Amino acid sequence: MKIRSTIPLFHLGVTLLLGFLGTGVRAGDMTYVGLPETTSPGGFCMDGSMAGYYIRTGSDTSSLFVIHLKGGGGCSTEIDCLARNGTAKGSSLLWEDSITGDRLLDGDCATNPDFCDATAVHVPYCTSDGHLGTNTEISDDTWGLYFDGHSNFAAIVEHLIATSGLGDATDVLLTGGSAGSIGAYFNVDWLADRLGSEINVKGVPNAGWFNPGSLPGDLEEIFAPSDYDRFTAGDKGNLKYDLIQELDGAIIPDRTKVKNLLSSDCLADYAPNEWWACTSLHIAYRYIKTPLFNIHSQYDTNQIFWTQGFVPKNPDQSEVDSVERYIEMWGKATRASMQQILDNDTKTPKDSPGDGIFSTSCLSHGTFSTSIDGLTWLPIVRDWFFELGEMTESYRLMESCSVKEGELELPCNEAKHCTLNPVTSQVPSEFRNSKSP
Repeated sequence: MKIRSTIPLFHLGVTLLLGFLGTGVRAGDMTYVGLPETTSPGGFCMDGSMAGYYIRTGSDTSSLFVIHLKGGGGCSTEIDCLARNGTAKGSSLLWEDSITGDRLLDGDCATNPDFCDATAVHVPYCTSDGHLGTNTEISDDTWGLYFDGHSNFAAIVEHLIATSGLGDATDVLLTGGSAGSIGAYFNVDWLADRLGSEINVKGVPNAGWFNPGSLPGDLEEIFAPSDYDRFTAGDKGNLKYDLIQELDGAIIPDRTKVKNLLSSDCLADYAPNEWWACTSLHIAYRYIKTPLFNIHSQYDTNQIFWTQGFVPKNPDQSEVDSVERYIEMWGKATRASMQQILDNDTKTPKDSPGDGIFSTSCLSHGTFSTSIDGLTWLPIVRDWFFELGEMTESYRLMESCSVKEGELELPCNEAKHCTLNPVTSQVPSEFRNSKSP
């Protein structure tokens, strides 16, 4: 029998009390559904507890599904993975019995008029593999943990087909944020193939363009840009580059068995010991066949400060210039990488209106309320997804800055959280003490 945490009882009590006091707080409108213990393959969180999803059934007149993959970073070392194992990022035992949908899962038609009637599905994240893993067996190589994020997603899709009518949908939107956005990128073709050509499947990943390729003069294009320390030293390299050099031509072990999910065409275009290149969106994007609306800030704080560049988060005065130059470089690399969207550079031509992009000149991880030319992405996504044709001129917005000769091109979006402090070069306060959401 599955043991549930007592935490939901506390939240239920608080919700009832607030309701009694007349605060207007909405109770959770999405109910948790655990996968059956007979699920195979997959179905496990890292610790072996059963994975699951939250759902709010749509209106009787809607045949639309919106599926959201939750983010939350990841791990690649035994120490980091074991540290996540006893948390809600590695176990379902601490998950709530219900949650309230927001953004594209918002059930309030006043704030989400075009998707509020959809069947909304939220997939929590408990495998630390970007929802990509297919390793359904524990071993010493996996430190006794499960890494079966894609297998879980596939099992959830089968459960939704059997119990909630997903197979009868007309339109399905797959989205996600951060690690969930990576999952959306790499699972969307599988989902489209599973549901068949009669169902309109599209992806809307937010903050998942991991990673841009290196600029000319830096490392080879299949690598992300060099990290901060080597950039400032006039050298080249980063953690992935170091690993490849250490292997000296040997093949990187595929602990999570993510290779099973990668494009076979991409894998065929790269040498066996370069298979990992197909996990980078800079390389993988052109192989994705399903329509995508790409939402990503040009100066992603997770990449710059936490996972790739390792830029000082509170630089002293002597570091300000090098921090600003590095951030400028990362923005250039991101724009150059995402230019392939604007150039329609995909192996499989996509029908009109093609892929969309909303990329702010913002120092942030995730793009939610930030605007370009007074527009936020949600109404544009609605128009693009339903092919209404009312905002076609806004389907591809890559914000640009006016820069005087000799100045650096730093984040210029007017939102307060987007800019770099020109005096201290400190990142916005909300990003200083926490990793990716």
